[in-house]
Parts: sequence; structure tokens; C-alpha cells
Amino acid sequence: RSILLMALTAVRVALAQQVSTCAPSLRPDAVPAAVLAHLSAPLAHNPFVGQNNPVKPVGAGGMCNATFYNVTTALRVWRVFHSHMPWTAKGSWWNLAEVQAPAITQFDKLDDVCANWDHGDVPDRVHSCHIAAGTPIAIGPGQSVNCTKNESTVTHPQSAVLQVYVDPHAPTSPFVDCSGARTYPAVPARARSADKAAIIVASVAFAA
Repeated sequence: RSILLMALTAVRVALAQQVSTCAPSLRPDAVPAAVLAHLSAPLAHNPFVGQNNPVKPVGAGGMCNATFYNVTTALRVWRVFHSHMPWTAKGSWWNLAEVQAPAITQFDKLDDVCANWDHGDVPDRVHSCHIAAGTPIAIGPGQSVNCTKNESTVTHPQSAVLQVYVDPHAPTSPFVDCSGARTYPAVPARARSADKAAIIVASVAFAA
């Protein structure tokens, strides 16, 4: 009887994890045609049920719903990470398009990320990798997330930005052909010129 009860509980949990909590305007299947060209038809099952399921309840981050695929030809994705923690360059969560948010606070809101998840460190690099053919992935809009900040709660709402989830426990790395890392947020050309001018002025002053 206990085994049957455990099995029924597991089924209920799996079904609950597949229920969409997305706002009506957020569609996990609104994937650009250029991306779909690298993917199989949508899978009839969720390959990530259980602890690694990217579909989370309201307020927990992750995705509010997802469509599941197998990658058929290498798919390019982008990720923000920490330069002094190189292992964060290849995690579970990626973006379908190059990250355009001009500040990390905006990125957190668009991707439903809590700043305190980084233990006080601010991500400062971005790069791209290709997900290898044969890899199962989930694509979906961001779930709302309740973040703790200065002993209060800050909530990022659900986001229309489609994220990509890859199994973190895959036996082999699904990532190939990664680009070099670039500074994030990008330093505007005008700011770089100003910094260069300041360095020149400081050098002249020091030489004098």
C-alpha cells in the first residue's frame, strides 16, 4: 500500500508540474522559426520531470510553462556568468537571443533571477555556446520569482523572454563551439573613449 501511495503521489507531482501558470499572453510555443529549424517536433512528454523540472510554481522562478524538444542540429544560445567563477559559464539556463539588457538589474527582471542567488557577486561576462544535436531541452517564458532583498521581498513578474533549459546532470556536456567571453554589460564606445582619454591624461600628468 505504501508503494502504491508513493506512486500516486509521484504522478500527482508530475501532473502538477505540467500545469501552466503563465499569463494568457505568454506562450511557450512562440519560438522563432530560425530556432525551430534546429529542433525536433515538440515532444509529447517532459524529459525533466521531478527535481530537475524547469516548470516551477508561481513565485519560484524557472518557467511558467514549457515546450520540450530534441535538438537536431547545433543550436546557438547565450549565457551571462561570473568571470571569477568559470564553472558558471556552462549551467542549465540560457537565452535564445544575445542578451541585450543594458544593466544586470534589468537582466534579472527579464530572466526572473534573484540577485541574492549570486551570493553578492554580480555576473560580468556573457558568451554563447551551441547545444549539440540529440540534446533534450525545454523552452518557455520566465516564471515570477520572489527575491529577498534587505530583509524584504522583491517580486519579478513573469517574463515573455523565452529561456532555454538543459539538464545539468547529463553524462556528457551538451555544449560545443563556445565563443570567447565578453564584458557584460557592454561598455559603450563613448565610455571606452572617455576612459582611454582619462588614462592618457593621467599618464601625461604622472610623467610630468
